[in-house]
Amino acid sequence: MTEVFWWWGAGLVLLLAVVPWVMDRVNAFAVRGVATERGRVSVIIPARNEVAGIAECVRSFLEDAAVSEVVVVDDGSTDGTGAAAMAVADERVRVVLAGALPEGWAGKMWACSVGAGEATGEIFVFTDADVRLVSGSGISECADVLERGRLGMLSGVPEQELGTWAERLVVPLILFVLKGYLPFSRMRAGTDSRFAAGCGQFLMFRRSAYLAAGGHGAARGSFHEGIVLARSMRAAGFSTDLVDLRGVVRCRMYEGFLGVVRGFAKNAHEGLGAPVVRWVMGGLLLGGGVLPWLGVVWRWSCEEGVLWGLAAALGVWVRLRQVRLHGGSYLGAIFHPVGVLLLLGTQWYGLARRRMGRAVTWRGRGPVAVATAAATVLCSWAAGMGSELKSGGQPLKEWRLRDQFAKEHHGVFPGRGPVVLVVGDRKSSGQIEPWMRFIAPRVGERAEIVGVADLRGMPHFLEGMVRMGLRSGVPKWPVLMDLDGTIALPLGVSSGVLRIVVLDRAGGVVMWRDGAFTERVAEEIVGAVKKVEVRK
Repeated sequence: MTEVFWWWGAGLVLLLAVVPWVMDRVNAFAVRGVATERGRVSVIIPARNEVAGIAECVRSFLEDAAVSEVVVVDDGSTDGTGAAAMAVADERVRVVLAGALPEGWAGKMWACSVGAGEATGEIFVFTDADVRLVSGSGISECADVLERGRLGMLSGVPEQELGTWAERLVVPLILFVLKGYLPFSRMRAGTDSRFAAGCGQFLMFRRSAYLAAGGHGAARGSFHEGIVLARSMRAAGFSTDLVDLRGVVRCRMYEGFLGVVRGFAKNAHEGLGAPVVRWVMGGLLLGGGVLPWLGVVWRWSCEEGVLWGLAAALGVWVRLRQVRLHGGSYLGAIFHPVGVLLLLGTQWYGLARRRMGRAVTWRGRGPVAVATAAATVLCSWAAGMGSELKSGGQPLKEWRLRDQFAKEHHGVFPGRGPVVLVVGDRKSSGQIEPWMRFIAPRVGERAEIVGVADLRGMPHFLEGMVRMGLRSGVPKWPVLMDLDGTIALPLGVSSGVLRIVVLDRAGGVVMWRDGAFTERVAEEIVGAVKKVEVRK
């Protein structure tokens, strides 16, 4: 019996090691641009205390003739960053001040939003002050990919400069995880938010798509805007893509061991999502990257030893192949299991700090906002039937549903005051939290704000996992688990489109809106709520 166990264990580990090997072979990941006509390109660079490198960054992007302007947003710098950028002798350079940081915004998100408001191009490129354009036609090539692919957003993984051993072990694993576990064919086949991916070091948007999806307002509290904005773009119906930017742009993501730990810890919640996602991803990485080496040490001389050895070799082989194709570190590839352990350690470190109430900060700015990734991933069985709502109609009379904390909510009309329902299905559930975060403090106790996860068609045995994901993703407000369409069906929720409905105290529809979060529409919702009569 023991021998059977070891054979099964070795076979399972080999299977886990094969997954990234196959995906790495299948996924195409290159930028292939051709000369085409395109609109004006605005490069937007948020910068906070970057005096040492901001001028070099700006000059590098000015090398590309496709760049019509570079907008540097000085985000409260105290070291002369703005003056250093203004010293670049080129009429295409502008420096603007981010101003005071509004409540609920991360510093970089606010600076990017300010920059977008100042930019005049038809194409926006958001990048960091430590990124350098190394190809004189790099922006042109990326813009060609954006236009030819009719994309709303194009992101990419820059060529990474790796200094210390910690950087060499951990940073290249970003590429390993993306190419090894993300099905690029599914990502490019549609707008399903489950397959969203992005890197905040380089984000290119069509201006119209960026504004329609809510811009950086959709990621206002985030420290990991790449994946959050990709999800918001897809939720709004726009296609996104992710490419390899080796030979196009270059940067050093984090410096030193502490920089790596802090940097990856701040991305823990949004990068890998809720606990259930972390467990799954952790299991895949441990099973395919670490356990094979333990098997080689303990079971090499046994009959199934060759399976352990093959599984261990596959992980290293994938990493070596990625170094050859995309750059990286041979040291990191050879010591692949050590890097996996360090990566997972930083992720759980970030989670532990959150559990202890100690927020992970970055560059002195506020806490990481928890992403709603798990809710989007695990609600993949929901289906919507769109319909029109009429003002004054009464689509709902009563409901009795439990929220993510298993607390029962009984809604009945007439009630004391207005009710705001924020309803999303599997594709749009990632947008519930931004709406509630904006509306709730502005209406106070005047209205009841309720999120609704449309889970029609989802197997009931998965309810516990979805509930756990929503607890992590939307911890402050109730999100009702609508398994049978009690609320979603009468409201006519469309597939992939989030619907916000304001009901008066009698249950009549005051107003409704569809789409991703935008501050302008949210203000309209707040205004409508304040006009509704409240029973004393």
